[in-house]
Amino acid sequence: MRLTRKCRTGRRDCNDCNLLLINYIKLKFFLNYNGSIFKLMETIYFSKIVLVSIQKTISNLPQ
Repeated sequence: MRLTRKCRTGRRDCNDCNLLLINYIKLKFFLNYNGSIFKLMETIYFSKIVLVSIQKTISNLPQ
């Protein structure tokens, strides 16, 4: 799946993020009426992506 706008993780496709993205969209619709909770969840969501990116980078480094 191609991104329509640049992904904050710098990835070219959404394969690594699909599950997080689905959960994020569900939360977004569910919490849309409450901006402060939504912002908190958005921060947690993008923090998870960054952590996954760091873990993958570390695991791909030569031993």
